[in-house]
Amino acid sequence: MSKRLFVGITGNPGTGKTTAASHLASQGFYLFEGSTEIARAAKAVGVELKSRHDYNEFHRRMQHAHGKDWLAQLMVARSENRIVFSGLRSTHNAQRIQAEGGKVVALECPPEICLQRMDPTNPKNPRSVEEYLQQVAMDDSRDDYGASTSGVISLADYHVDTSRSVEHTQQQLDQLLADYESQEV
Repeated sequence: MSKRLFVGITGNPGTGKTTAASHLASQGFYLFEGSTEIARAAKAVGVELKSRHDYNEFHRRMQHAHGKDWLAQLMVARSENRIVFSGLRSTHNAQRIQAEGGKVVALECPPEICLQRMDPTNPKNPRSVEEYLQQVAMDDSRDDYGASTSGVISLADYHVDTSRSVEHTQQQLDQLLADYESQEV
């Protein structure tokens, strides 16, 4: 059996988490999305999730029942040998990924660029740098359940500047992946 590779992608809104995870998926990684897993678990017990608040509350409920690293537990239990966790926002999940020998990659980009990348027609997206920074602060609640994007960023094994082209970011990810794969078990 080959070495299992786990990669967690974290970063603030607009840093390119989805794009980076999709790139790794094109390199043979199974794409594990926390929000999809939360929705699947909610549906299984008949809970309808309508808002980000609903997702957060249901996630906390599952963490309370199954452990604060519940999503990472689900990821590790999968049979695939190469898995990328897109949108990692919990320090407990990040620490579990690292305990399993995985790596956490933090995507970083200036707020002005992140804001430019966001869909201006989506009413949920901020309209100014000040609103963007308020959204980042709200996503960084640092609660007892480990919800803290900045906390996960501080735990990251790698930091990637995504302010340049997508191709440049992909090259950086490819190099990190090559380094990770070459490490001894």
